[in-house]
Amino acid sequence: MSVFTDIAGAFGNATGASPVEGGYLVGFIFLFAIFIALVFLLRDSDNGGSVLMIVGIAGSAFNVLVGWWPIWVIFLIFLVVALLLVKPFGDKGE
Repeated sequence: MSVFTDIAGAFGNATGASPVEGGYLVGFIFLFAIFIALVFLLRDSDNGGSVLMIVGIAGSAFNVLVGWWPIWVIFLIFLVVALLLVKPFGDKGE
């Protein structure tokens, strides 16, 4: 076991959940903390959106590499982002 699985297990035990659910929550809290810090730092920047996307991808990859999230979560995030960018169900007239 590594320190990251210990953190997920401890967080899961503290919240009354399993270590897997603790890993999901710790990974989400990690990304949320990074995003809040970057939004505060980049509030006057013109290219803040692209920086947030790059950091979000890197943070999600970190969560998968340390074992807090399974690999399919990355694929699900990419699918949702692709659908948001392409807008397959949006209005064609605008």
